[in-house]
Amino acid sequence: MKIPDTLKILGREIRVEQTPDLAHEHDDQGQAKFRIDSIRLQAHTPSVPRTPQGIAITFLHEILHWLLFLNQEDKVIQDNEALVARLSEGLYQVLHDNQLRF
Repeated sequence: MKIPDTLKILGREIRVEQTPDLAHEHDDQGQAKFRIDSIRLQAHTPSVPRTPQGIAITFLHEILHWLLFLNQEDKVIQDNEALVARLSEGLYQVLHDNQLRF
């Protein structure tokens, strides 16, 4: 999956950044930053090895957070982070295994 530098979600332009220090600074693999319209992803580095599949799943995970937030369902995220994780992994599997490219 090619991860773009920007992404449009429900009319908002979201900046996508792969950073080498997210795991060290915040112990996160990804972040949806609603106030600044961005998604931050932990890049693959020698100290934080990540597979392309892992980065893609994290990217989908953060997109789901954005969709929930923009639909005023952010309480769902806070109450059930595990659901967002399962949905992002399932969505990745469907896209990958069926070679779906948009």
